[in-house]
Amino acid sequence: AELPFGERGQLAVLRRVAPWSYAEVASAIYDLVPREPQPKRSFYGRAPGTPTIAYGYVHFENEESACAPPPYTFGTTTCTATAVPPEHVLWRMRDMASQMAGVEYNVALINDVRVVEGADGEPVKQSLGKHKDDEKTMDREQPIVSFSFVAEGDGPFLRRLVWNPVADANKGKCGFVELGTGDATCGMYSTHMHGLAPSKISRAQIVVTFRCAVCTEPRKRKRAV
Repeated sequence: AELPFGERGQLAVLRRVAPWSYAEVASAIYDLVPREPQPKRSFYGRAPGTPTIAYGYVHFENEESACAPPPYTFGTTTCTATAVPPEHVLWRMRDMASQMAGVEYNVALINDVRVVEGADGEPVKQSLGKHKDDEKTMDREQPIVSFSFVAEGDGPFLRRLVWNPVADANKGKCGFVELGTGDATCGMYSTHMHGLAPSKISRAQIVVTFRCAVCTEPRKRKRAV
């Protein structure tokens, strides 16, 4: 790890720990994300740009699961979690994330960043504005593990991060972390700003983020016959 796990606020960066390629992950999530990117929200009255990210939301159900995770909103789209079978790649990825952080994750969010052609025939600029993962439907006390995958032939992409446990994260300086296929990060994304840095070069990339959802509704169990 480039930075160790440890005190609250630290970011751990681990290189090439996930053994899957971009193509393998893209195939695995094909039925879990929409074919077209979802619309963006407008910020401070500015018109939203061309969407480039298709979002997915999955949960990991087992015998101990007593409730279903709440819906999750990506931009202007609210999604319900899709259960994935135990043999799915995301289960193995989830087990790896849980072992790394010492947390039993029950959901994963998928950011499938596409290369989208603009009106001028050139790829539109990809970006994801700075934000905190501090939704009330998620356990904000738990660290978040995120895996990155970049299309073969493309270089690593930059994620804009702020990791200052003392200063106000909204005013802190941005640090840039270069992430490639198989790289993982672990940190308190709920209290520290982060995002996808704008780049002049568009790259197909997938980010799978593991979270702990706060279940609010009992899961309906099948009655024994």
